[in-house]
Amino acid sequence: MARIVVALFVVALAASAGADDDGIGITVEARDVPGSSLPELYVTAYAPVPPSAVARVIWAHERYPEFLPEVKRLDVLRDDGDERLLHQWITMPVVEDRDVVLRTRRTVDRATGTVDVRTMAVADEGPPPTAGSVRIPSSVSHWHLAPTGDGGCAISYSIRTDLGGLVPSWVVSRGERTTVPKLVHAMISRAVESTRVTARVEDGREVGAFGGTRGRGAAAGEAGAANEVRTSGRRVPRDSPAR
Repeated sequence: MARIVVALFVVALAASAGADDDGIGITVEARDVPGSSLPELYVTAYAPVPPSAVARVIWAHERYPEFLPEVKRLDVLRDDGDERLLHQWITMPVVEDRDVVLRTRRTVDRATGTVDVRTMAVADEGPPPTAGSVRIPSSVSHWHLAPTGDGGCAISYSIRTDLGGLVPSWVVSRGERTTVPKLVHAMISRAVESTRVTARVEDGREVGAFGGTRGRGAAAGEAGAANEVRTSGRRVPRDSPAR
């Protein structure tokens, strides 16, 4: 029975992955972690908006259910400014839904313009597990956002998760290789769209969040940059240099 459930879970993941090929320069690597059967997934991407725009989307946790279909519900249990305690429910195909209590911390380097958001599952805070979902026992992730010379953002995102329950580690790894790039893509798309919404028009020319005034042709060119996709995947040692 367990094998049937796992097989159905893999099929459902493949079906839910979709064909989001209007991506934003995403690359994917799986890195071995010493002493763990779970690899770390490492994703890099480019966004044609500044780190602050992407960081605003990442930190707007209460809005995740609006654009991340797998997030069933998310409660901010505590907000201390740059550190929050979250309780998140995740919709899963075939198997029981998951929930997780997360501690997340944001740091901003004013000198370099970089933003880091680190998140870790915690077992000693938040409400206890309840019927109807399986508590995720372990999850560690890290967003690193760095400004680029053209006013955009170089993004790296790493995550390692144990879903708990009957889902084997190899199934988790396989699923993350499709779901995690979609998460990064959704965050960037949301940031780009938010930047367009907040941009204003002066004398027939668009003034965007990058600063300065651009003609509409230049703005269209920047939007076009969001539609260049490159994807690759391979397993590399954890200590390999980031690219």
